[in-house]
Amino acid sequence: MSDLFDEFLEEWKELKVFYFGTIVSTLGFSLTAFIEVIYLVAIGLSYTKIGFIFLLYGILRAVVEIPTGIIADKYGRKTSSTLGLLICAISFILLPLSFNYLYILFFFNLFSFGSSLLSGAYMAWIVDTLKMRGLKDWIHRVTGRMGSIRGLMMTFGSLLGAYLLFQFLVLSGSVEVINPTAILVMRSLFVIHGLLFLIDFIVLSYWGKEVPLMEKKKKETFLEYIKNVIEESKDIIISRQIVLVLLTNSFIFFIAFAALRDTWEPFLTTILGYPIYWLGIVAAVTSFISFLTNLKSEEFTEWVGDYPATLFLLLLTLGCIVISLSFISFAPLVIIVYITIIAIWNFYGPIRGAYFQQNIPSNVRATMGSISAFIIELSGGVGSVLIFGMIGEFFGLRTVLLLSGIVVIISSSLYLILIRKE
Repeated sequence: MSDLFDEFLEEWKELKVFYFGTIVSTLGFSLTAFIEVIYLVAIGLSYTKIGFIFLLYGILRAVVEIPTGIIADKYGRKTSSTLGLLICAISFILLPLSFNYLYILFFFNLFSFGSSLLSGAYMAWIVDTLKMRGLKDWIHRVTGRMGSIRGLMMTFGSLLGAYLLFQFLVLSGSVEVINPTAILVMRSLFVIHGLLFLIDFIVLSYWGKEVPLMEKKKKETFLEYIKNVIEESKDIIISRQIVLVLLTNSFIFFIAFAALRDTWEPFLTTILGYPIYWLGIVAAVTSFISFLTNLKSEEFTEWVGDYPATLFLLLLTLGCIVISLSFISFAPLVIIVYITIIAIWNFYGPIRGAYFQQNIPSNVRATMGSISAFIIELSGGVGSVLIFGMIGEFFGLRTVLLLSGIVVIISSSLYLILIRKE
C-alpha cells in the first residue's frame, strides 16, 4: 500500500488538476447515477418512454460525437472539456425542475451534447499531458488510477445519497418508490450534481493547462480539417485490426450493458421489493470494489498474459453471470451476483481503455475517442429502447437480463480474433 501511495503522490504532482476535477465531478455523478432510471419511473414514465429517452440520447451522441472530437483535435482539449462540463452542469441543474416529458427529453439531450464534448477530449487531454511530460509509460497506470478515484468517490457519493434518501423517507413515514418525499430528494440530488460539475468547470478553466496541438504542415480550412481527420480515422480503423475489433465489440457489448444498467434499478425495487435507498447502498459497494479492482487492473493483465486474452476472459465470465442473474429469485443472492457483475466490469473498462489508447495516434486521439463513444452511445440507445424498453415492458425484466447475458457472450467471441493474431 505504501508503494501505491508513493505512486499516487508522483501522479498528483503532474495531474492534480485532473485528479481534483475527477473527484468533484464523480461525487456529483454518484449522487444521481443510482436513481436516474427509478426517478423517471417514480414520476410516471413507462419503460418504453424511458428507453426512448436513452435512445434519443444515444442518437444525439452519435450525431455530435465525431464533430465534437474534431473540435477538440483542432481547437484544443481544454476548450472542448470545459465547455462540455459547463453544458452538463446547466442540464443537471435544470432537469428536475419539471416533470413534462418533452422538457425531460430536451435536458437529457442537452446533457448528451455536453458529455460528447467531454468524452473524447478529456482522456485525450490527460494522455497527451503525460506524453508531453515524457511519461508515456504511465498511461495504463493513470487510466487505472482514474478508475480508482472514481470508484472511491462513487462509494462516498452513493452512501451519501442513500443516507439522505433514508433520512427523509423515515421522516415522511414511507419507503415507497412512488413517494413525493423521495421524488423531492431525488430532484435535489440532480441540482447538487449540476453544481459540482460547475465547480469542476471552474477548476479546469482556471488551472488546467492546454496541451499544444501538433502543427500542420499547411494551413487548412475547418472543412478541409474535418475531411482529413475523418479520412485518417477511417484509415486507422481499416488498417489496424485491434482498433476495428475493439470498436465492433463495443457496439455489440453496450447493447447488452445499457439494458442491464437500465434494468437494475426497477428490478431491485419493483420486482424484489427493496426500498429505494438500497440502490445507493449497492452502488456504494460496487463503487468501492471498483476502487480496489482498478488498482490491480495492470497487474491482472500481466498475470493473464496479454490484453486480448484478459478482455475475452472477463467478458465471457460476465455474460455467464448475467444469464444466471435472470434465474435467481433469492433477493440477497441477486445483490451479491450484481456486485460481482459490476466488479468484473470495473476490471474490463480500464483495461479495454488502455488497450484502445495505446493503439491510437495523438493527432486524432480525441476524434477516435469520440468515434468510440459514438458507437457506445448509439448501441446503448438501441439496447435501452429495444431490450430494456420494449422487451422489458412486454416480457419482463428477467427476460432482459437473459438476453443481455447472451449478447455479452457473443461480444466476447470477437477477442478470439486478436488472441489468434497474438
